[in-house]
Amino acid sequence: MKRLADPEIRARLKKEQKSGSPGWWNIVEAAGGWKGVVLVNAQNPDNAKYEQRSIADIAKEMKKDPADVAFDFVAQAKTGRVLAIYHMMSEQDIETALRFPWTSIGSDAGTALTPGGDDALGLPHPRSYGNFPRVIAKYVKGTHTLTLEDAIRKMTSWPATRMRIADRGLIREGMWADAVVFDFEKIRDRSTYEQPDLTPEGIDYVLVNGQIVVDHSKHTGARPGKVLYGPGYKN
Repeated sequence: MKRLADPEIRARLKKEQKSGSPGWWNIVEAAGGWKGVVLVNAQNPDNAKYEQRSIADIAKEMKKDPADVAFDFVAQAKTGRVLAIYHMMSEQDIETALRFPWTSIGSDAGTALTPGGDDALGLPHPRSYGNFPRVIAKYVKGTHTLTLEDAIRKMTSWPATRMRIADRGLIREGMWADAVVFDFEKIRDRSTYEQPDLTPEGIDYVLVNGQIVVDHSKHTGARPGKVLYGPGYKN
């Protein structure tokens, strides 16, 4: 915080955002500039009104340099780490990656303690509630990038195989009973960057370890999930 208050350090940081700095990944450049960086948790009630907007858009309204806007948000945080979403992939990139047979589909969203809530990081993102329905609605039904069978494989048995988790990922006798029952015609994600906590449509049931956790879009309150460890885990 003290360094961000130093004008000389700010000037150097701005320069390095354009020229690069050895050993550091320029995530602003990777996002295509400040227009691809969206503030999602300012950690300050006074700045919460700017959330869900790009730093470039906020800077235009404030008539300030975008880098200074970002620096100011960080310096003014009251309760923790300021969080942003960086848009760094094009649709072409996504569709190309999805087609490779060895590609798994997952999400790095955290879990929420309550249904419809944000994850423990306080990072609201539509992937938390819409990631997998979006794959089916957009890339199977919409763009026909994947067949339904291949999409399901990439979300279930293939990740389990890669992680060497032998008793999950398939519906088979002796496996843990994890299953999702959905309506192919109706399934779709509803979560957006503006409303990231909206639950999807078209999912009838979700079973985890044999217990019904979601019953026609309603969480039953059951929490039968278990922590899964990969082959590298040691007690």
